[in-house]
Formats: sequence, structure tokens, C-alpha cells
Amino acid sequence: MVWPRFIDKSGQELPNDTEIPQTSRADFYIVNDEMRRTVHRQRLREGVRFHLSEGRHRVASCRVTKILNLHEDAG
Repeated sequence: MVWPRFIDKSGQELPNDTEIPQTSRADFYIVNDEMRRTVHRQRLREGVRFHLSEGRHRVASCRVTKILNLHEDAG
């Protein structure tokens, strides 16, 4: 699972249930450790394009502009 947190023009997270502007910025949190380790670590790079879906509906087209942190496995 990947959770987006949309950001307003001042850099603050928008509250839940806020209408998201047509063009916006977001921080994405990968909350499944297994998926982060086996899938996202190999695929996440600046410039990579992806889309967001709600069920079977594509709701946004996106591009990675910066990776803030991708935790390393302990051990």
C-alpha cells in the first residue's frame, strides 16, 4: 500500500477530505515493508512515472521528482 499526502502551495499537508487541485504535489508513504523491500526499492527512481487508481479507475498521472527516504532493512 502506498499512501499519498497532498501538499498545499505553502508546503503544508492538506487535511483529509480536502478537494485536491488538478495539479498538485504529494508525499507518498510506502506502508508495506515487504512491498518496499521486494518491489519499490528496485523501481523507485527520480523521473519514474506512475499512476494512482481508486479501484479500477485511474485518477492521477504522476512523476517521482525527489526521493526523501527509502528505509534500509535492519540486520
